Amino acid sequence: MKGYISEEHKRRFTIITVMLATLFFIAQFILPYIIVFAYMPSKMFNSCWTRYIRIENSALWQGKVWYVEESPRESATKAKNNLMVLQVGSKEGPVAKIEIPIEDPLLLADKDKLWIISSSAISYYNGEELKSIPNTKQLDNIYSPFLCQGRPAVIEITSEKLNLFVFNGSDWIKERILISNIHDSLYPGRKIKIISQDKEIYSFLKFRGTLYYRQGLPSDKEKDLKSWKPVCSVGINCHPTFINKKPAVFRSSGKKGYVEELEGMRLSNGIWEEFFSHRMYFTEYPSIHSIDTNKFILLTQTVPASFKAIEVKNGKILKQINYGKNSSSPTAIMKKMYLLYILIIFMPLLFALILSVLMQKYRIEEYKEKGISVRFASLGKRGFAQAIDCTIVWAPWIISFTAMTLNPLSFEKIFVMSEQESILRLAWISIGCLLWAFLWLFIFSFTEGKYGKTPGKWLLGIKVLGIDLKPCGFWRALIRNLLEIADAFFNFMVGIMLIALSDNWQRIGDTLAKTIVVEDREFFDE
Repeated sequence: MKGYISEEHKRRFTIITVMLATLFFIAQFILPYIIVFAYMPSKMFNSCWTRYIRIENSALWQGKVWYVEESPRESATKAKNNLMVLQVGSKEGPVAKIEIPIEDPLLLADKDKLWIISSSAISYYNGEELKSIPNTKQLDNIYSPFLCQGRPAVIEITSEKLNLFVFNGSDWIKERILISNIHDSLYPGRKIKIISQDKEIYSFLKFRGTLYYRQGLPSDKEKDLKSWKPVCSVGINCHPTFINKKPAVFRSSGKKGYVEELEGMRLSNGIWEEFFSHRMYFTEYPSIHSIDTNKFILLTQTVPASFKAIEVKNGKILKQINYGKNSSSPTAIMKKMYLLYILIIFMPLLFALILSVLMQKYRIEEYKEKGISVRFASLGKRGFAQAIDCTIVWAPWIISFTAMTLNPLSFEKIFVMSEQESILRLAWISIGCLLWAFLWLFIFSFTEGKYGKTPGKWLLGIKVLGIDLKPCGFWRALIRNLLEIADAFFNFMVGIMLIALSDNWQRIGDTLAKTIVVEDREFFDE
């Protein structure tokens, strides 16, 4: 029986190999999906373990930035909200002050306290402790907190109306109806935003792609835009605030490639003038706070567990600092995911090692040609040699993937460009990696064709020869290496199975190039 000790050995080995291949196929391509779909969704989409920074609801109080962070909690029913504080310009990072027992809190800075408001509760932090105000009215969805005559105020949106509620010290009082019917109104939904500073109040309205403003609060009796003045055209989002005690608006001027241009416009002598422009990867939920004369801080979300603080003075960026983690996932969960990924990568090597032991028992390990015998290279050695060579060939891809996985924020520099710039940069990276791979493909084909070796084969003590036991030459080695693409299907399962079951331990590339892989030792006569 060619290639086998006996017919019975061939039958047993074939059955065992097919069974092992099935198990390894399930372990590599089915089991991971079962784990992900059965285990990860309950973790990934559960606020009890994911970490989120609510930077869009931040506030500037006592010269510091305050925001809410959702942190992991043992219970799956309720997220843990921490009140975080960041010293502007500090590299030390934010510090957790207290835990907030309020769901979806909004922050509002007052002179001597920081209000923490939700639709179901209201509290304030005085710098030492959190004080809750009991038995307050339950509101519907609320947004846009501001100070109205020194008192906290919010806009409530119901299924029909837009109401303005003001806190009187003990409970919420409906100050007025802003819109009586949001479906038939001139400005439905959350199209109105209100800001205040000292005793000044400005209202902003987005209507048909244009942003309008007016001093004071809008009235439900208004049926047209006569009391509103245009600011500028806007996209999906705009963010009104005060800069240097003047009303300002930050808007996205439109998407350019993977990024958007965030522009700042300020009201000066009745005219809106652009005073700031910055290209950013994320512009949907920034938070802007005035910290000094002509100086402000721009906070923008990067990934869910981190944000970037950009200090700006006179329209020029002074510094940019990243805070937080690169992933919203706890370290333990991420380690498990990486471990699972690494196990999948090394699964073919384990399969090859197991088959190597079985082939010693069931297969004939010698190849004979014209009275000369050589020993086939074991499947385990071939697998490790292949792993070394693949590491060399795909090193740039491996480095890029590792960098992106460990620090996705570094890739923001690539995306914060124009569309042409970003595509060109990514194209050059891809072309560089491909040129590197092709360079080593030709180098390996040359060294295999002449010497029978690559770096991996040299380290493992094996070599490639033609079936006539002579060097196979460059072109046959090139064919052999190009066809490695077919052998690599299903994480090299195809190549491993063909080597294990074929008479001369050949994969597809070996069969078509008429080559074999043998131990690198002197030939011996029969």
